[in-house]
Amino acid sequence: MPETSVAASRVEPIVPPFNWVPPEWSNQKPVLEDVGDLPSSFDNPTPLNCIIPLGPPLTKLHDLGGNYEAVLNRVSTKRDLEKEVDEEAGPDLEKLPHPGSDFSHEEGADEATATGRSTTPAPSAAAAGVANPLGMQRLKLVFEHTLCNVTTCLGQLNAALDDDSQADYMAARKAYMDLLKDLDDHEPPVENQIPGERGYGRSLKWFYVEPLIRDGKIQGAKVVGKWNPHFSSSGIPIPH
Repeated sequence: MPETSVAASRVEPIVPPFNWVPPEWSNQKPVLEDVGDLPSSFDNPTPLNCIIPLGPPLTKLHDLGGNYEAVLNRVSTKRDLEKEVDEEAGPDLEKLPHPGSDFSHEEGADEATATGRSTTPAPSAAAAGVANPLGMQRLKLVFEHTLCNVTTCLGQLNAALDDDSQADYMAARKAYMDLLKDLDDHEPPVENQIPGERGYGRSLKWFYVEPLIRDGKIQGAKVVGKWNPHFSSSGIPIPH
């Protein structure tokens, strides 16, 4: 029976169409091809409050000097986590939602499509077209969490290239591709709805990341998500 190589037997995550896939590092160190334009908004990036600690996997990024500080001085890690479905009652939500929480953000006929939940709104609310402010807040918090993850994964690709570390690069590449795959899963089973980790694709219709690369480094990314029927978009600088 013929032997199967490790490269041939490895199963790649299925990345949603049109998203950029980092090149593999197999026989030689990859060179990232330049793509995209850097918007002026990167000079004043939106602050992020993440649940990701600024230790591993972000420790290496601290050694990148001024560029790291310019990005991550706007990143804090004080976001608490909703451990149970619909645990935080509001009116102003602060915790990263449980992926199984109620993300409905429009009452009426489209609610089941928008949220994946079977609960029907009260007839009076549906007739009035009342929006669900808690659902909108949860969507915003999940989008911010996704920006934190994209910043981490792409920043780690840069750090691994700087360190000439094939193992770190491939680990960061897999983490990034796993993130895109998870966000493309719009009907995750309950066991895959893990707070702070995965299962957030149930609140999305689609998600897209376009990296901005110059001189072989990821300088930033354009991130867009459609939340049935609303859009969220942001440009984020990446540590490099």
